[in-house]
Amino acid sequence: MSDSLPPLAVIGIAVAALLFVAGLIVIIVASDSGLRDFIEFRAFITPAIMTIVWVLGAALITLVAVLTVVNDTSSLLPALLYFLVGNLGWRVFVEVLVVVFSIHDSLRKIEKK
Repeated sequence: MSDSLPPLAVIGIAVAALLFVAGLIVIIVASDSGLRDFIEFRAFITPAIMTIVWVLGAALITLVAVLTVVNDTSSLLPALLYFLVGNLGWRVFVEVLVVVFSIHDSLRKIEKK
């Protein structure tokens, strides 16, 4: 047995690390007190990276649908369902997360008044 991670896992970890660093940079640049807000959980990195996460998820769902057809041409209907239901469900999930963070931002603005 090999102790090393599979290449896809290494890529996933690298992408997650890059997204974290990008979000942290956005928070530090955009926030008044920067890193302090981040450390005290008054500022979140998630809204800054949600578009990237949505695009990656939609691309992965679409890739699964395409690979389903490529591997078995008789599976056109399941692939179409993966594509439509998967992308729609993913979009709704991401939108719910964005709404939660928007509510948080609105409450923070009310709190500051």
